[in-house]
Amino acid sequence: MPASRSLARSVGMAILVLLPAGVAAGEDDAEFAFRPATFRSDLPFGTAMAMTLALRWLQRPRCRDLFVQFQDSSGATLRARLDASGETPEGYLSRIAFTKANDRDRCTDGALAVTAVGSPSVRLCSGFASLLRRDPRAAAVVLIHEALHSLGLGENPPTSQEISRHIEASCR
Repeated sequence: MPASRSLARSVGMAILVLLPAGVAAGEDDAEFAFRPATFRSDLPFGTAMAMTLALRWLQRPRCRDLFVQFQDSSGATLRARLDASGETPEGYLSRIAFTKANDRDRCTDGALAVTAVGSPSVRLCSGFASLLRRDPRAAAVVLIHEALHSLGLGENPPTSQEISRHIEASCR
């Protein structure tokens, strides 16, 4: 199995969703770790590096296409939802309230993050901190994954693994 597919599988399997409730092509993402696109002191676990990567990726047309490819439960594209609110993908991601999960937040079975479809907040589980230390790029995939759910994307279908694979193929 290709490494990216394996990563998508492990990242996708570790994301829990509670239902219902320009970068130039070829530019190296590694340099962005030292030039954050935004600074948010409210991000838990030192999440700023992953947020910076995710925000940069969302400036790429292929990554932005995720919001056209995925739909909410009514059949509207996530892009239509963004357009209705006058928001950009990176603007939306930067406004999500990412907080550290607590014991009541169903961070079980290796979950990295929990949210409800349509919720403006995402709780990051302790497993996210471990992933962030090992692979900030995989952590950025998780942030975009959760942003899609926050904007209205349900799950099953598509599965968590399919969503993460799609993000990796379009954004990384």
